[in-house]
Amino acid sequence: MNLDSNINKIIKKLCKEILPKDVFQKGNSRIYLDDNGYYFTMIEFQPYSLKKGTF
Repeated sequence: MNLDSNINKIIKKLCKEILPKDVFQKGNSRIYLDDNGYYFTMIEFQPYSLKKGTF
């Protein structure tokens, strides 16, 4: 398993614990969406090139 795969698993686990239940992941990406009917919120976890991890 590579580091990127481990980071994605950590992000997915924490999002399930922290974000509201109606927020869903877009495929296997690091993008999470919250559809509120009139508008939606996009949450994206981008990799940080100078250090391992995300911001």
